[in-house]
Formats: sequence, C-alpha cells, structure tokens
Amino acid sequence: MAGPPVRVDYIHVGPPGPDGIGTIRSVRRTGDTPPDGVHPSDHFAVLADLTPE
Repeated sequence: MAGPPVRVDYIHVGPPGPDGIGTIRSVRRTGDTPPDGVHPSDHFAVLADLTPE
C-alpha cells in the first residue's frame, strides 16, 4: 500500500530571490510518530537547521 501524498513545505530565510539572509544546512520531518498510535494532526513538523550569512 502506498503512503499518503507528500507536499513540500517552504522555508524562507530572507527576502525572495538570491539575496536571502541565511542558508539552510539541513531539514527533516519531525513529529511523525503518533503517541499512543493516534496522530494528533494531519500535519507534521519541519525542523530546519539554519546558518546566517
């Protein structure tokens, strides 16, 4: 059985375009393990490690 459809979230670290004010070092999904077997939401959290430029 296939998993649910996936949508990519956006992480903005500055004004749109090449003059942003930071760099995304890594990104991962979190909060995707349901406590007690029940998902509290239909959304998962996104955790991003950022570094300023």
